[in-house]
Amino acid sequence: MRINLIHVRHNMTPMSSDCRQPLAVLAEQLAALPIEVHLADDPPLIERCSSFLTNALQFWHEHRGKIPSVDALTTILSHDYHHVMKTGSRDVRHLINIYGANQTEIKKVREILATDSSLDKVEVRSLGQLSGEGIELDRQLSSEIDSTIAKVENDLDALQKASIKLWNKSSVDASVIPKSFFFFISHATDNKDVVVEITKELEAIGIATWRDDKDILGGDSIPSEIEKGLEKATHFGLLYTNASKDRAWVKTEFENALMLRARTGRPKIIPLLLDGLRPPTILGNIRGVPFDNFKQGMEQLWRSLGVPAGSRISLDVLFKFQQKARLAVKKVKWCHQSDRNLEVDEEEFDALEDIETYTIGFPIRGAGGTRRRFEWTVVSWPTERPEELRPSFECDFYTYRRAAIAGSSLLRSIGGIVERLLEILDKIDGVPLPREISGGA
Repeated sequence: MRINLIHVRHNMTPMSSDCRQPLAVLAEQLAALPIEVHLADDPPLIERCSSFLTNALQFWHEHRGKIPSVDALTTILSHDYHHVMKTGSRDVRHLINIYGANQTEIKKVREILATDSSLDKVEVRSLGQLSGEGIELDRQLSSEIDSTIAKVENDLDALQKASIKLWNKSSVDASVIPKSFFFFISHATDNKDVVVEITKELEAIGIATWRDDKDILGGDSIPSEIEKGLEKATHFGLLYTNASKDRAWVKTEFENALMLRARTGRPKIIPLLLDGLRPPTILGNIRGVPFDNFKQGMEQLWRSLGVPAGSRISLDVLFKFQQKARLAVKKVKWCHQSDRNLEVDEEEFDALEDIETYTIGFPIRGAGGTRRRFEWTVVSWPTERPEELRPSFECDFYTYRRAAIAGSSLLRSIGGIVERLLEILDKIDGVPLPREISGGA
């Protein structure tokens, strides 16, 4: 028999002098809550659960050796304290193994409770307080699932509105760019439009840039500001065109960059070529990046900067991500609203596992990444076609309750990606939709 903590919550006060039911509830709490909190992967909840376990250990210490039913909690507490709460994050298979071992110990507790004649020695008030902590922790778990769902839904609404900025362009994940990148672009005034577009692309993903028209202000010393820009530069982009190849300022900037590279090893010089030109002969065998086709030029520049192609995200990819994310919210909601003690439907589990795999492989990373929470753990034989083996999940472990908890961990990972995408989109200038798409609105 599995005790429903929500049901017990409404039937525990006033406290009976018979401690059998409260001790049975406490055993259930100790067997389940630490594993469920760990499955949620929420640091504040883990800290609260650690406090609950510390108090449970104190209760056990006060009664051990006197009351067999309390002594029977020893193995459960050992599993909780040493294997779940004190050794960092555990994979799902380990949590399942601990849960299975605890269920064996729960049976022993029930057997001993049935014949234990020493329960009148239990301090009823301390037992009630301890069990109340477990009920409150269970409530906080539910509250965290609710708040996670609400936050991800709100963030997805914001992402849907912001996605309009990507209808005619793509962005790149700034997390793959070293924070120290600083790109100095030397150019002629006649090529200003191209340079502005290049700097927009770079700055949209967090790469700092230097361009004379935006970084030299009225009253500044031009040579001094150029020197400051070059000193910070990790990369020097020489926009080499018919208009720039003979310009005095471009030549000065280029020569200063060469001397600085010879002295310090940086900046890395990347010729950006227009008008069918080749790089200046002084650069020897350095390969240039043709920019007569801007899109192809940016693709080559990203590769020169070491930005993985897999980190690019198009509007189509962004829409697919939002579809997966909203499906995850829907599935977690369903699990959260279902009977907490029923075994989760395999279709629901399969959908959440598929979304989790998609999230783990998504090119944009949120803070902390994505931890595996839905795990195929056993092999089953379908009754209708027993000759066919297939993977399955641990149904005793994955109740709707624990599926909702694992799902909330997945939603926080999705939420981290959404926040990262919103940061990227915030740096991109919006472009009105074409009339044929917007209907003229």
